[in-house]
Amino acid sequence: MPKFEKARYSNTRTYYTVEQLDKLVPEDAVLQNLFCENCNCPLTFHHSGKRKAYLSTKPGYNHSESCNNKLKREAAVKRRVSRYSGSIALTRTQQARLAKSGYRAWLNRRNGTNRSSKRKSISKRVTKKTIRETRAVFKPVADSNGTVPVGDAKENVQGRTPLVPISNIGAYIGQAIKVAGEIGDVHVGKNITSFKLIDQSNEVTIKLNEATFRNSAAGLKNVFLTLKSKLKDNFKAFCCAVVDVIPDTEGNPMCILRTEDALVVNGTTVRIALKIH
Repeated sequence: MPKFEKARYSNTRTYYTVEQLDKLVPEDAVLQNLFCENCNCPLTFHHSGKRKAYLSTKPGYNHSESCNNKLKREAAVKRRVSRYSGSIALTRTQQARLAKSGYRAWLNRRNGTNRSSKRKSISKRVTKKTIRETRAVFKPVADSNGTVPVGDAKENVQGRTPLVPISNIGAYIGQAIKVAGEIGDVHVGKNITSFKLIDQSNEVTIKLNEATFRNSAAGLKNVFLTLKSKLKDNFKAFCCAVVDVIPDTEGNPMCILRTEDALVVNGTTVRIALKIH
């Protein structure tokens, strides 16, 4: 059952959060007239006790179909974000190394090359003293401003940064992943630059925002203008990028490139790839 974070009071435009409602006495008129913020479905409030306070759909009533779909999307995003959130950021060095390894792995898949290696199975006993943080998924951003730490080549990457098929990116919202394919259309805007990444019949848009340019060497926008021009001249650009998969306003996956270091084109940096061509 979807969880509701707030409810609308009666026919007014007043909204109450679960925390605010929990402070009201059971007899309060507000609690008798609560409705879904997305539709007019009546809600019932449950005070905190053995479990945290929450809102639920009033028995005998149903939300509209569009509201149900929205609630399901929001709940799915919350589950994914909480599942994949990690507190340690990938450094630029780590992202560069991951992008290179992802590029090689993608080429092997594309060319039908399978490299198998025998790995020893390691059994680890989990106790109360076991440090579980090392299993957290690393995310490329260090803070809300999009600052990426520099780091050095000696740092080890722990956790998972998988190479994900474009068709399955929606299952990784809230996680840092590797994604690969052929670069298609390039758009260079004033604040946001983006490019299409295509693999077979699937495609995804990779976005670079103002934080990306702050975390990269000067002149990156001109590099993408050159790339756009060369693509029109039949230049083939195969790439792998380490990106943050975040939900857009509709809950759909959106890929953000946080630093130029996380992008490998034709086996090298995009700048060198353009010079070689």
